[in-house]
Amino acid sequence: MRRNLRRSGIDIIGDVPWGTHFCNFYQTRQDLLAMLMPYFTAGLESNEFCVWVASDPLDEQEVRGAAASVIPNFDHYLANGQIEIVPYTEWYCRDGKLHLQSLFNDWIMKMEYAISQGYDGLRVSGDTAWLEQKDWVSFMEYEAVLNEMSEQQQMIILCSFALPRCRASDVIDVVNSHQFALLKRDGRWEMVETVQHKKTEQALRDSEEKFRVLTENASCGICIIQGDRICYANTEAEKITGYSEDDLLKMNLWELVHPDYRDSLQRDAVGDQIDLTRREIEILSRGGQQKWISFSYGAAIIKDKLVILGAFCDITDHKRAQETVHQQLYCAQKMEAIGQLASGLAHEINNQLTVIQASLDLYIRDDSLNFMRSKIGKAVEKASQINRQLMLLTTQKEQSREPVDINQNLRELRKVFSQMIGEDVTVHFELAEDLWMINADAANIEQVIINLI
Repeated sequence: MRRNLRRSGIDIIGDVPWGTHFCNFYQTRQDLLAMLMPYFTAGLESNEFCVWVASDPLDEQEVRGAAASVIPNFDHYLANGQIEIVPYTEWYCRDGKLHLQSLFNDWIMKMEYAISQGYDGLRVSGDTAWLEQKDWVSFMEYEAVLNEMSEQQQMIILCSFALPRCRASDVIDVVNSHQFALLKRDGRWEMVETVQHKKTEQALRDSEEKFRVLTENASCGICIIQGDRICYANTEAEKITGYSEDDLLKMNLWELVHPDYRDSLQRDAVGDQIDLTRREIEILSRGGQQKWISFSYGAAIIKDKLVILGAFCDITDHKRAQETVHQQLYCAQKMEAIGQLASGLAHEINNQLTVIQASLDLYIRDDSLNFMRSKIGKAVEKASQINRQLMLLTTQKEQSREPVDINQNLRELRKVFSQMIGEDVTVHFELAEDLWMINADAANIEQVIINLI
């Protein structure tokens, strides 16, 4: 997994990931300023919340004055509360006593406050010139625990030690309780790493490279979620959501999930055991656009922390096509029901028309009823025609095409024509004997001819 790298501001180390805990040994006040000024400048410009724990040789007022003269817009950052300058007596030594155990929780609270205020994370520096030899062992134990604790936190910690006050054994203790150390030799800063840290970093780089190759070439979005925060998202996740990875890392997870699915997903996320699950949900991409995704997720433990590994694909087009099919099926079923109803009505109407026509035939010899019989007969035939069209419309069978003789069709329709148009109109048939056969549905052809008449 590609770690979220941050600008350190220090040329010799370049960009560093969250969780970096390192130290520097300085000899003069100028050495200390040369290290801390670019360090905090980079943090402030990178939207990080900064805490500077001041001690000799730079007290709180001197830090303010020096920073204002070197860091661009420092007064603006200070007024907006993006940086706090705290004397060591209010952080390490409260009420004249050393409080180390509570500091772990204090750092976490500072980091959570920073994130809640919209900052990317926490950047810290503390000077130890105040540290007395009698407290040295306790402080090194504190540094060792802080070194482990900080690895998975969104914080960067730089501890400063005055080299003239350190014994050779003290230097070794400091290096062993940090990821690496910076010291100045012959006017140049050099980096000192422990063998274990070098091996760990190399193994981590190898593992991250494999993970990067796998995820960045994946055809689906991949994310790692811790709590309510997204701590990793690959390129495909950026494409699907419309957000950059930096944007995703700043967001609350539930901002992406459509409100209709938040409650059920939150219920699934309760507890330490999350079984591998696949669900289809809607998300809100950049601009509020709704998208359907197929989301598979499960729990994993990474560095003693419970996280959720998720993979998802955009199925919006598939869902829309599915919805279209459902609508078409519904319409077809509805039309089939209407057709069945109309077909039943047509048969009933036809039965009644037959009765009417038969009754008219009984009065065929009564000349006094000729005019009325003619009118009623035409109405019956017109109704019969409409009824035939209705029955043809409701027929659900597929069209069957076969060779059709148009002449034969017309001959069979002669009787129908005479009934349709009455006795006062004569229909003459002039049929071409050499007329070609056509490939068509005979019933439909008959209906076309009737419609023309």
